[in-house]
Amino acid sequence: MSHILWTLNDAMSKDENRLKKLLSPQTLTPLLQSFGAMLGPDVPLAVSDSPEHVLESHLSFPADRIASLWQAAPETDEIALLPQGAVAPVYVESRRSGLILATGALPPPPQTRLVLAALRQSLESLAQVTLERRAVAHEALARYRELNLLYNLGETLATCLNVDELLQRVVFEATRIIQARQGAVLLLDTAGHFSVAAQTDADDTPLPF
Repeated sequence: MSHILWTLNDAMSKDENRLKKLLSPQTLTPLLQSFGAMLGPDVPLAVSDSPEHVLESHLSFPADRIASLWQAAPETDEIALLPQGAVAPVYVESRRSGLILATGALPPPPQTRLVLAALRQSLESLAQVTLERRAVAHEALARYRELNLLYNLGETLATCLNVDELLQRVVFEATRIIQARQGAVLLLDTAGHFSVAAQTDADDTPLPF
């Protein structure tokens, strides 16, 4: 008995957990203003996702301090008080995604740590909510694509009598709807060997079978 095997290679985004994808300036600005006021009127406060980039800041954050704080930040999840200022790492799904930076005339260490810890918890919670909403949206889109695929395949089955053409249409519709890079239908014969019955137009990348 023949069986149909699908092989689909989906492209995935590698940076969807970056803070700039999860936290907008409209979200960050009021948070930094509120928590910055707790640190003092002359304490610049910022959220950064790289040594060269600040997502948003309260007051003007000295450019020379950004890279130096990143360089001096320990590779742990603890809030660190350094000669240049204070840093608090921000984690999204157990992955370090950025730093909270503070510099200037910081308050006593216990107060600084308390404020930065509260800000970090707020940012991580907001990022997690964004990820969960995105996951729900992706699931809804996947369900829609599945239904669309079934509908299109139903129309194809009703109008196509040639088996080879039918398989080609099936693999084309499937790869198009789920936005895969390649797709193929493999038939398994009685000897246990697979043969390619239909596949999308191959680019220079060979199919993984």
